[in-house]
Amino acid sequence: MIGTVLVLLCLGQAVGGTMGIEPLTIKVVYDNRSLQEDLEPDWGFACVVDAAGHRLLFDTGAKGDILLANMKKLGIAPASIEVIVISHNHWDHTGGLESVLPLCWPRRPLSDSAARCYVPASAAAELGARITKAGGTSIPVAGWAAIWPGVWLTGELGEEIREQSLVVETDSGLVLVTGCAHPGVVNIARRVKEDFGQPPWLVLGGFHLGQASTEEVKRIVEALKALGVARVGPGHCTGDQAIAQFRQSWPGGFEQIGCGRVLQLEAR
Repeated sequence: MIGTVLVLLCLGQAVGGTMGIEPLTIKVVYDNRSLQEDLEPDWGFACVVDAAGHRLLFDTGAKGDILLANMKKLGIAPASIEVIVISHNHWDHTGGLESVLPLCWPRRPLSDSAARCYVPASAAAELGARITKAGGTSIPVAGWAAIWPGVWLTGELGEEIREQSLVVETDSGLVLVTGCAHPGVVNIARRVKEDFGQPPWLVLGGFHLGQASTEEVKRIVEALKALGVARVGPGHCTGDQAIAQFRQSWPGGFEQIGCGRVLQLEAR
């Protein structure tokens, strides 16, 4: 079943305006690296986000058995997942979909009888078939969309590889979560700043810089700093060399990302 997004950004209308959604908690459950010995690393990305009194799973990694095992060891029950967001249609972000989706949110109201999965509009046909078969509802997203108050999707950006990212409003600032940042992490952050009127305070996830040169990463670092990004958490496909450059460039604002990492913004 294909649903529709009801809350979209109208042309010329600013997004945002619901600050104060803290506390926000992000738990990395799938990544190339692990920060805990009992969690298995693997190529891919997924994180569980608690915001606005709700819980969502952002991407599903590459392998369902690893995803579910890591979630279990971190004390995250699949049944607590209300919504799944897929950043883009690549195997390392959708591979765990069929394993986790049938286990999500069994206490749904009758009016919402299938777990919602927000997917890029350009991938809705292929992903929608998989989601329907697994018992979920596919919701294609083209432009800005609100999942809950203060919890937004950018809609798909980029050219060759279309991808959406997650934005959460907090009292500390905007938190931007990317899957692989195929459209360019600077481009995504710039779009957020243009539409919210403020830059992301924290940007985390995959930055897709594994093959980037030192000079290219330096330009990206400088561009993010010029935008006003205060903290960064590069993981997954960012690459070790690029991660080291980000760490050096944000000595007081670097967040290490890997399986088991928990980032929390406390309420004021």
